[in-house]
Amino acid sequence: MTRIALPIWEGRVSPVFDVAEHLLFVDFDGTRERWRRLHRVHGPDPASRVQALAAYDVNLLICGAISRTVEHAVTGAGIEVEAGICGDVERVLCAFALGNLSAEAALHLPGSAQGGGEAGRLGGRRTARSVGTQ
Repeated sequence: MTRIALPIWEGRVSPVFDVAEHLLFVDFDGTRERWRRLHRVHGPDPASRVQALAAYDVNLLICGAISRTVEHAVTGAGIEVEAGICGDVERVLCAFALGNLSAEAALHLPGSAQGGGEAGRLGGRRTARSVGTQ
């Protein structure tokens, strides 16, 4: 079972995780969605975002842009980060379930690593180990 989180705004992946007001938590068992819950984030405090991810036992955060400070806090909590993702939430979830998230160029922010731009805060899957090396 994999539990993912996406910051959402008006049915789309929020452009910046650091200021998103809502997080969608979704459980996948292989390619099947098993559970989802919408969570309202209170305030801009990065610690509250990381606490929410940890409280829901998230394995992977899929987001658009994310600051290095917040990304380090998330990966430090043992949560992988797939940054540089944009688009309709349902389309992103479908691509994730099918294992096609990296392959769908339309779901990548301009300038993200997957979109052909420079790697950095906007793109690529990172863990606590890989963040320290970038």
